[in-house]
Amino acid sequence: MVDLADKIGVKRETLRDQKQRGRLSPEVQSALAKNLAFRLDWPQWQTGPAEQFKKEYRRVHSHLPASAPERRTDVRLARGPRREPMPSETVGLAAVEIDGSQFGPGTAAIEITVSCGMPMVLGVHTTIQSGRIQLKCSPALLTKDSLKGWTGAERKITGSRGVVRVSFEAGTRVAPSWRLTGDGVSIGTIVLDPDFAALEELAPGDEVTLLFGTWLSDIQEAEGAANDAAAPPADVIALVRSDGSELAIPAAELSKRKQQVIACIRKGLLPADNNGYVVLASHVLQMVEAKS
Repeated sequence: MVDLADKIGVKRETLRDQKQRGRLSPEVQSALAKNLAFRLDWPQWQTGPAEQFKKEYRRVHSHLPASAPERRTDVRLARGPRREPMPSETVGLAAVEIDGSQFGPGTAAIEITVSCGMPMVLGVHTTIQSGRIQLKCSPALLTKDSLKGWTGAERKITGSRGVVRVSFEAGTRVAPSWRLTGDGVSIGTIVLDPDFAALEELAPGDEVTLLFGTWLSDIQEAEGAANDAAAPPADVIALVRSDGSELAIPAAELSKRKQQVIACIRKGLLPADNNGYVVLASHVLQMVEAKS
């Protein structure tokens, strides 16, 4: 349903509601005909049963496969092969792991582990203080109850480096994202248990991708910094000692060293977006049909 709505440019809720009522509006019918290459004046579309329409559609589009693979969301699922985390020039800076367990056919309760280490970069220990995790699960989606549970809420998770605040940041049910902010100098390692996020409408072969990143734009001098209250803070990494305590050096020198460290980290990563956001780690969970 999500893929069809995206293809024809109609809201998924509109398509779902009209399907449940058993009648499509003229606007939705026109969008279907335009994007799927058939005519609304076909008798098979106007009055014929579905099988007659399918037969005529296949006759007109004889180059298409005889049938499409069935997408079954009513089956028991199991964890399939998982891709290795994304390699990075800064090994140990960030890593993520995703797992899932079923609570019903076509569902998964997602468990996530985020680890932010303290690798040596340009002679100084570096760690991540604030970042974002994102799930990409289309055509499956976050359950409504799971999304509702995060509305206006913030959770505090105790990890290896202290308390980390987790809040729903943005996105849709097919690509939700959360903000992680350590109360200390580092996110450290935290585990988000299966109550964290629940997915539905999963089918064998689906992939759920977990991404973790942060904002590594250049740190400017205070007088030259852009005044944009809506933008996330650029200073989301920390330079620390080997025991995790903050470096006690003058602010100006610290800022220059951070600029150098950020430039070094970004050399081994994909290009940043307009806000300087870069993905540091990823992991993919594939769903397969459970053996009876």
